[in-house]
Amino acid sequence: MTTTPPAPDRDRPLSTQEEARAAGLDVAPSPAELRVIAESIVSSWGDRWAEPDDLVASVADSGAQLARAVPLVLAEVDRLRAEVSSLSDELTGRSLALYEEELDTARLRLALASAQRGRRELRARVAELEARPTVGYAVWCVEQSLGDEAAQHLLNLNPELAGPTPASPDCTCPTPGAAS
Repeated sequence: MTTTPPAPDRDRPLSTQEEARAAGLDVAPSPAELRVIAESIVSSWGDRWAEPDDLVASVADSGAQLARAVPLVLAEVDRLRAEVSSLSDELTGRSLALYEEELDTARLRLALASAQRGRRELRARVAELEARPTVGYAVWCVEQSLGDEAAQHLLNLNPELAGPTPASPDCTCPTPGAAS
């Protein structure tokens, strides 16, 4: 019969397993305690081990059952591996298709954004060009202001300035044929 040790003093370290257990710590069993546990297991199984022929027969029967079961289990494992491989291939194919679809969608969105940006830039450029007078209109205004000879001299110096003479409502030049 073991005596319960007094409550451990918190100021000194624990020196025995009993003190550690009394303090509420989880402590592995000592070699002596392991021996007692092993002896109780052996004594509880002692009746079954008393007849070795029965034990050998039981093990042999279990071995025969295992020998019959192993090929069935291996066949099932092979079938499951094939099914997993098939499902994995199918999943990979679907994932790849989904990825390609998302990639196409992203490309289309990028192309749309680029086209919209280009359209805005072109509209701004058109508005800018429409706001400026054309070269032909400028020549026409010079011709109206300075006379035909000055305009002809300007055209002789810069032949690329010759072009159509559009009418513009914003013109402050005198209109052709009007009395000046």
